[in-house]
Amino acid sequence: MRTPSSTRPSTKRSGAPDGLALVEVGHGGQRLVSVLEPGHRIREILDGLCHFSARHERIDTDVSSYWYASGRVLIDPMRPSGGIDALPGEDGPTDILLTNRHHWRHSGEYVQAYAVAVHASRPGMHEFGEDQPVAPFDFGDELPGGAVAHEVGTISPDALHLPGLAAVAFADGLVRIPPDAPLERFVDGG
Repeated sequence: MRTPSSTRPSTKRSGAPDGLALVEVGHGGQRLVSVLEPGHRIREILDGLCHFSARHERIDTDVSSYWYASGRVLIDPMRPSGGIDALPGEDGPTDILLTNRHHWRHSGEYVQAYAVAVHASRPGMHEFGEDQPVAPFDFGDELPGGAVAHEVGTISPDALHLPGLAAVAFADGLVRIPPDAPLERFVDGG
């Protein structure tokens, strides 16, 4: 059940926060658009793309999730503080895209509530059990919401390019640990 739009949380553009990076890819190459502030509210970071974070129970740290409303896709979904019906927009999700095999997170709740399809890269399919229905994709495939899957060759080889927004989601291949540290590419082995 969707929350009536009058009671949904509003979204706001982020200022100059700490957290994960959003990289824009344009004709002139890549540039850093924003670094996302840790926090549990849903906020619009680009037109139609919302970011929210939530505490991951198993690793006891805040992790990021994204809602691309016009594409009706969630990326690496956690449950936002307002619950799974708190996503802005008139329509709920139709698909979930996982940037890597370890980001199932709260996907099961969305599968039950919205009957969404979950998609993850083929090399990680061994991670999912029978209770986690996941459709495999290959690098280069066009995915729901217009995303394109890419292999980036780090700890997690997956990246999702959202050409309609000129943005890329980098799984765990681009990190800031701790949140105020410089933005770095994680390289296997150190």
